[in-house]
Amino acid sequence: MLIIKPQFYLSRVFALIILFIITIPASADLRFSDRVEEYYLSNGLKVILIEDKRSPIIVSSIWYKVGSSYEYEGISGISHVLEHMMFKGTKTTKPGEFSKKIKKIGGTENAFTSRDFTGYFQKTHKNYLELCLQMEADRMRNLIFSQEEFKNEIEVVKEERRLRTDDNPTAKIFEKISNQAFGMRDYGVPIIGTMKDLNKISIADLKKWYLNYYAPNNAVLILAGDFDNNEAKKLIKKYYGGIKKTKVQNYLEKSDYRISFNSIKVEDKVSEPLVLISFENMRFNEENRKENYVIELLMELMDGGVSSRFTKNLVDDKNIA
Repeated sequence: MLIIKPQFYLSRVFALIILFIITIPASADLRFSDRVEEYYLSNGLKVILIEDKRSPIIVSSIWYKVGSSYEYEGISGISHVLEHMMFKGTKTTKPGEFSKKIKKIGGTENAFTSRDFTGYFQKTHKNYLELCLQMEADRMRNLIFSQEEFKNEIEVVKEERRLRTDDNPTAKIFEKISNQAFGMRDYGVPIIGTMKDLNKISIADLKKWYLNYYAPNNAVLILAGDFDNNEAKKLIKKYYGGIKKTKVQNYLEKSDYRISFNSIKVEDKVSEPLVLISFENMRFNEENRKENYVIELLMELMDGGVSSRFTKNLVDDKNIA
């Protein structure tokens, strides 16, 4: 299982893009917009089809509009715990059977939890698209919550918490900064959850979360790769069309939390001291989206990698960090 964190390696991405462009035949159609189609099923499921015929591979993914920013103190980490439980069986599949079937056909699959979404994907040969859609649609509404499986998985998540945060001084500082900026709400809620809340989450909590957010009208299905457009649409309607939409509840309460600018000091066993400086940014919305992207680009230029301004100035030139 993966947790998405804001880490970018632009130099590597740029190199891959250059290689990608060089190896594509000159006759290939690179107009991305011509290969994309968006539409909705009657139950509210948004579907995005992205055709790419260069290899007989297809990636089927579904993205649920729920993540840690939807959580609150007392159930933090529940979106990530539910991600783990999605592999623990449905009314028609046994625990782990989903992954075994994908592996048996030579495919790969995984899942990831972010602050704003939880995603699941399978990458297989195009002949197995129906299998992927069938199994993914099955666990959208037919998940079984076994107390034994839950007991095991919650311990796995707690170990992730220890590995990613409790035993990582840098991660602990970032968590404290987010919590100081937002409180235990919005982006202040750690994706992995707090240990206190992980010890409290119950099967009943998971069922409530699942039944509320895992609905077709709260999801986006994306197919990317080599597929027949008409056949893909038939399969999508066959397996997802019969799932009823639900009224998605917002469990968050209004908060008057105000950001704190107090200094944060964390003492831990580290090889060298670490200094972090954070700046308050504007909230993202449709009106200021370009300004936010400019700030993201500025952050990468200043400290996004080995060629960034801070690294070259403070590390390479002045040797003071």
